[in-house]
Amino acid sequence: MCVVAEIRETVESSPNLSYRIVEEKAGLGNKVIYKITSHEKPLRADAAFSIAHVVDNPNIVRKYCHENCIIGQSLELVPLNNVDLSMNGILVKCRREGKEFYEILEDLEEVCLNKKSAADYSKNEEDIFFSAFHEMLDVLHCCQELVAATIRKWGLRRVITEIQKHNQKCRSRGYVKSNETLQYV
Repeated sequence: MCVVAEIRETVESSPNLSYRIVEEKAGLGNKVIYKITSHEKPLRADAAFSIAHVVDNPNIVRKYCHENCIIGQSLELVPLNNVDLSMNGILVKCRREGKEFYEILEDLEEVCLNKKSAADYSKNEEDIFFSAFHEMLDVLHCCQELVAATIRKWGLRRVITEIQKHNQKCRSRGYVKSNETLQYV
């Protein structure tokens, strides 16, 4: 389901929501959501974020990024939708995937020791690294779904507040040199 369909389904399936209520709470103009869902007006990132915030549906943001942003298309893990997405189901999966990753960490540490670039790895070491990397992605995927479940349970505002607290903790402990953003390249 695309982001526009996600918005439509979220609003129309809730007895407590209407396009007008969401528009008011999200600070959007009159009939903006109608225009977006009828493809008369493009969905902007700030509107997607505001709508997701009001309706507490993290998939709106995730799908927006995946559909409209090269970064989201490249780095975002697909939202899972054919597994047990209850809080307990996700926690069980996190523990299992975490155990699988933990079991290969020692080998991964050994493989990565004294390596400064990809050229320093043998083909076998590269295979070991990427096998572990895929286990790590499984853990990351579970954590991503845990964040989404937390949003569904406590709301996007609360999760944003907790992420801000976490980021401030990392800054105060010196894990971050400044307010600069993380660079992947």
